[in-house]
Amino acid sequence: MTPRKIPWRQVVYHWEIYLLVLPTLILIGLFQYYPAASGIYHSFFRWNGADVSEWVGLKNYTDLLNSREFWSSFNVAFTLGIWNVIKMVPAVAVAVWTSPVFLPAHVYRANGRSESGHGTRLADIFL
Repeated sequence: MTPRKIPWRQVVYHWEIYLLVLPTLILIGLFQYYPAASGIYHSFFRWNGADVSEWVGLKNYTDLLNSREFWSSFNVAFTLGIWNVIKMVPAVAVAVWTSPVFLPAHVYRANGRSESGHGTRLADIFL
């Protein structure tokens, strides 16, 4: 499917819509993209938080990768991430199990449901 070209006169005709989106774009740029770009820029300098003093290039990154504290905190963050995924598995399994989209017809009948999904008695499974 090829994208449809929008004539410029239609864009100009609906200028109010674009004007309403403008504050959102400004705030996203101000609070998301500017700090990220500033952090990347300042990571190449020896910086005390007030003034940029000296270009160090990739030295900050090599110091970071050689730091024992970095790898310790990386290990903690990685472990927390893995456990977050593991703890979501039962919740997703129950959500899929109780979803009427994935339940076969015989489960509906066993729980007192009709084929249309009315007459819910799903709580009987847990009691």
